Amino acid sequence: MFALGPNAEANYQASLAALRARGGEAIATIVGTYNQADKALYNERAALVETLTELRLPEARDALLAIANEPLSARVPAPDDTIQAIEPESVIRMTAIRGLGHLAVRDDTAANALAALAKHRELSLQEQAKQSLAVVIAQEKDRGRRRRLIELFAGDYQDWLPLQGVTPPTPTRN
Repeated sequence: MFALGPNAEANYQASLAALRARGGEAIATIVGTYNQADKALYNERAALVETLTELRLPEARDALLAIANEPLSARVPAPDDTIQAIEPESVIRMTAIRGLGHLAVRDDTAANALAALAKHRELSLQEQAKQSLAVVIAQEKDRGRRRRLIELFAGDYQDWLPLQGVTPPTPTRN
């Protein structure tokens, strides 16, 4: 994941393919490692969640849901009396939410979770959930499911698409 050089991306993709081939076993190992990791090992835990997200395996849904819904600690002012805009733990949760977005393309449980997370008290998590769900809606081809997804979304999902580099869909006639 953190490699550099001319073959870095190819090697990363090859490692993801090898993990995908091991499916549930790979997910269980990643989740077990994440759960046992010291909370102070933020970068390592973030890399594990990023790996779960990038695998895009349906079997990772429950783990991503659990991580996305882990409680966040109260914000503590920095020595200069400012409060960080995004706590590092929020980034881990946002990564899990992005992973749920990948799965929500085919998984209604993941889509419903995104809708619930779009109401989270933490603004950064709300926004990631809205962005992820908006992309799922924009990509949905089945009109019935698309309509149900739009009903889950609070507000106009098309407002969130440019943030993800997605062009809003052309309106269709009913």
